[in-house]
Amino acid sequence: MENIKFYVTAEELSEAYGICLSKAYKLIRQLNAELEAKGFIIVQGKVPRRYVEERVYGYSPVSSIREEEPGSDKEAV
Repeated sequence: MENIKFYVTAEELSEAYGICLSKAYKLIRQLNAELEAKGFIIVQGKVPRRYVEERVYGYSPVSSIREEEPGSDKEAV
């Protein structure tokens, strides 16, 4: 079983999306404000991984890498 964390930190966002750390912190604050407005409980400095994947360009670097791993159902080109 993989050890995937439920929350994403600013450092992870910075690395995964190629943005500076200060921009990653601003993004976390924005996403947490959205979640709080919807009535969810938030954790400062972290944001749920699933929500990030849903909101940031509809793109998930982690899931796209997994899909291309050897042994997957995709055919090699």
